[in-house]
Amino acid sequence: MNRILTLTAALLLSGSLFGQITKVGGGLFYNAGYYYNNEAFDDHKLGNPAIFLTGIYELNLPFHIAPRISVHMPNIQTLEDADGMSIRTAVNAFSLDLDAHYVFNYLDRFEIYGLAGLNMLFARRSTEYDTPNFNESFRDSNTSAGLNLGVGSYMKVAEQLDLYGEVKFIVASQVQFAATLGLLLNVQWLARNEDPGF
Repeated sequence: MNRILTLTAALLLSGSLFGQITKVGGGLFYNAGYYYNNEAFDDHKLGNPAIFLTGIYELNLPFHIAPRISVHMPNIQTLEDADGMSIRTAVNAFSLDLDAHYVFNYLDRFEIYGLAGLNMLFARRSTEYDTPNFNESFRDSNTSAGLNLGVGSYMKVAEQLDLYGEVKFIVASQVQFAATLGLLLNVQWLARNEDPGF
């Protein structure tokens, strides 16, 4: 856990040192499917959708850096049989992404970019057996590293707010399609227009 926190802090600090933050925000993230431990069973699949937080750091035009953390909805399933045995399985996960954006156009209201980057997925599974004779639980974890490739867009809906969408493939031990939709707050605009007397 300490290594994860250190990595997250390093990603955020690297953007602060070598660029400037331009937007922050979050939204919903849908992943078409990652199966825990590469086992294609319903109780091994990650929950959908996920929620995410992100920041956009402007390096030099046309390059941006975008770190992101996503937390998946838990997938919890319970199986029971006629003998009174119950098996409860829960898969929880979160992921860290660090993407580079190449912006193709700089229109006032609409931008399109290509993206490439890194993805790290951290999953945890817990299984609980409840029977008339014994109760037992097991926990294990799984980590997957991958590459992100895709496209995205910002569309200004107000001076201080952008609608944000992405589609990408996560190329890892399991290739996944992912789609993102969210809102970004334009912190540069807020800084320029803040009330100095407030």
